Amino acid sequence: NERHGIIIIAPTGTGKSTSVYGLTAAKPGNRLHSDDWAFVNVGTLETVASEDQYYMRTNIAEIFPHYIPVLVNQPLENVPFTPDIIALIERYPNPEAFAAALKNGEVTQAEFDTLVAQMIKNNAARSLIDPRLMVGVEKFTEVTTLQTILLMKRDFLDTLILKRLTADEMLEIMTSEGNVFNHVYGQADPDGYGIPQPPTTEIYYNPYLCQVLVERKTNRIGPLDQKRIAAYRALAEHPQVRTAWVNTRLPARQTQFCLRKFLDGQCDGIRLVKGVDIPLDLVKRLGVTTKEKPMVPGRRPMDRVGIYKDGVEVEVATFEQQGDPRMSVAFDKTGKGLGQVKAYSEGTVEDFFKHHESLFVRELFQS
Repeated sequence: NERHGIIIIAPTGTGKSTSVYGLTAAKPGNRLHSDDWAFVNVGTLETVASEDQYYMRTNIAEIFPHYIPVLVNQPLENVPFTPDIIALIERYPNPEAFAAALKNGEVTQAEFDTLVAQMIKNNAARSLIDPRLMVGVEKFTEVTTLQTILLMKRDFLDTLILKRLTADEMLEIMTSEGNVFNHVYGQADPDGYGIPQPPTTEIYYNPYLCQVLVERKTNRIGPLDQKRIAAYRALAEHPQVRTAWVNTRLPARQTQFCLRKFLDGQCDGIRLVKGVDIPLDLVKRLGVTTKEKPMVPGRRPMDRVGIYKDGVEVEVATFEQQGDPRMSVAFDKTGKGLGQVKAYSEGTVEDFFKHHESLFVRELFQS
């Protein structure tokens, strides 16, 4: 909103847009500000939007299918629509008519599934769109005040989900070699996690700068980069700004829950507990069981013991405040529907929803 701006700095494909649109919908007072560049006044923290239209990946349709009618009516790039799907889209004169057809069942489930599959098939698929068309004018703001900086990665080899960062830690991440964790698009290992590729480097998570000289091994920093680093440090060290690192390895709605817990000040650290390390008391509190899996090709050692609730494999996340564990949640690994919350350390699923009503968790997990 206008008083509490959140900026996400991260490589492509780590969930920036998904997280932004989820947070925009999280509470009535939340507003979308940008989905790309923004200008920040280092002294006042005033943050101004830079563009009227955003170059957005169409795979957001998998998480937010209600955006499909708007996305397909805008300029598209690298979206491999087949002739039958093109004919389906052209059947409706505007997004409103298409949305109505989806709602009343005029578009069949098979047609809808095919449409979504083609929108997410190509990792380079994009739509050029005015964000006001997606969230509405009333949910959009052009000016806000920066208070939170989130760095993001998607690293399936790290059990970290979220941690607070100092200014030094933030700059270490943004200027280190191999700070981008790429995975083979559309493929996964036997446990459903992304297959890693060799890490690549993006200084400041920005591959578009013309002049960059930051060599950590030789400690060479160019004159422009000295100014850039000083600006980032000034923001990260500002008393009104907090910084954190988020690993978006969980399904989108589960990541949303973690972000909302942090942004509401209810935790400052989140980590997955793998089956090989889960304490017995936590097994009892959550009512889960563990089972060893065979060491098949592609299975990582930390995943050789699965955690199960009612026969369904789950991910157990622990939430901390200043190093003190506050609660643990068992998430359904499939990340679909109400089944995303299989257990909560202080009661039933219904207790879970009531306990986190302020975070709009019921709407989040039942959507």
